[in-house]
Amino acid sequence: RKLPVKASIQDDDLLAVYPSAGPLQKATAATFADYIKAFFSASGGSALVGFQQNLAGAVPLTVEDELRNRVNIRQFGTLNNNGVTDDSAVFQAAVASGAKVIDSSNLNCRINGTINIPSGQTWMLSGSTLTIASSTVTVFSAQNVNDWALVGPFKIVGDGSTSGTAIGISVSGGLNWRVRDYTGQTIRGHAFYYLPGVSAERSNHGYLSNFRAIQCYRGYEDSAGTGAEYMTLESPYIKGCTLEGMITRAGNSIVFGGQILECNDGVVLRNGSNHGHGTFIGANISHNTRYNVYADRVLNGHDFVGCHIYANDAAGAGAVFLDRSKGVVFTGGQLDCWVYNDKDVSSGMNYIRGMHCPGSY
Repeated sequence: RKLPVKASIQDDDLLAVYPSAGPLQKATAATFADYIKAFFSASGGSALVGFQQNLAGAVPLTVEDELRNRVNIRQFGTLNNNGVTDDSAVFQAAVASGAKVIDSSNLNCRINGTINIPSGQTWMLSGSTLTIASSTVTVFSAQNVNDWALVGPFKIVGDGSTSGTAIGISVSGGLNWRVRDYTGQTIRGHAFYYLPGVSAERSNHGYLSNFRAIQCYRGYEDSAGTGAEYMTLESPYIKGCTLEGMITRAGNSIVFGGQILECNDGVVLRNGSNHGHGTFIGANISHNTRYNVYADRVLNGHDFVGCHIYANDAAGAGAVFLDRSKGVVFTGGQLDCWVYNDKDVSSGMNYIRGMHCPGSY
C-alpha cells in the first residue's frame, strides 16, 4: 500500500517482506531501514535512482550514469593520505583503469614509485601535495604519449636540494601535453625534465604554465633533439636552485615572462643536436650567484627580448657569459651586470641592442 506522508515510518505502515531465508514475515521500521540500505548499497543500487540537472535542456539520467562520469582516485584503493605511508599503488591502479579524467584533488600522499601517464589521460590535482623522500624517485613520467595533462595547483615536495636524480615530472617526446600550476620544491634532482623521445610533428609539443621550482637541485631542463623542441613555458618562477635554475638545449623553445633568481646559475644555454634558436620574452633573470645567463658553445643563436638582467652591483657575480657562442641577441629591457664574450674559431658575433644599462660595468 502507499505510505502516508509523515516524518518517520512506523511498524504499522509496512507490508510483509521476504527475509533472506525462512517464511514470509512482517517488516518492522528497523528491518525495513536495513533492507532499503542493503538494496541501494549493492553494486546496482545507483542505477535505480534518477537524476536530472536543474538546467534548461538537461535530460534525465540515473545516479549511476552521473557518477560514472566522475572518476575519483579513491575508487581504486584506500589512500593513507598522510604524507608518510606510500600511496603509489593506488595512483598506479588509477592509471591502469584507462580513465580519461581522474579527480585526485586535495590529497597529501607519499609517493615511492613512478606514475606512468598514458595518452589521453588528465589528472585533476588541485590542492594536492605529493611527497618524496628519495634522491632517485621519478613521480610522474610521460614517455612518448600524447594529449595528456596534469592540472593544479599542486606540489611535489622532496627532502632537500643536494645532488640526486629524483624528478618531479619527466617527459619524453609526445604531442599536445599540458602541465599547469605545478610547484616542485626541495627535490634532489629536477623539478621538471624534458627529453627528446619520439614526436610525430615538429610543433605542438608541450605547454608548461605557472611552473614553480623552489630550492631544488635543478629547476627545469630540456635536452637537445627534435623530440624536445617547440616547448613553451609561461610565467615560470624558479628560485634558489643549488645549480641551474633553467637549462635549455632543445631548439625553438619559448619562455614568456617569469622570474629566475637566486640560483647558482639562472639560465644556461647549451649546445647539441639542433640546439638553441629559441626566445625569452619579458623574463626577469636576476640575483643569480655565478651567471645570470651562460651560453655554452651555442652556435644556432638565441634571443632575449625585453628581459631584465640584474646582478645587484656585485663585481663578477650574476654575469652574462657568452662562451664560444654566436647569434645570442639581447634586445630591449635592462642589463645591469658584467658581460663576457669569449670567442674561438667556431663562434661569431653576439649582440646587445637597445637595452638600458644603468650600472657602472
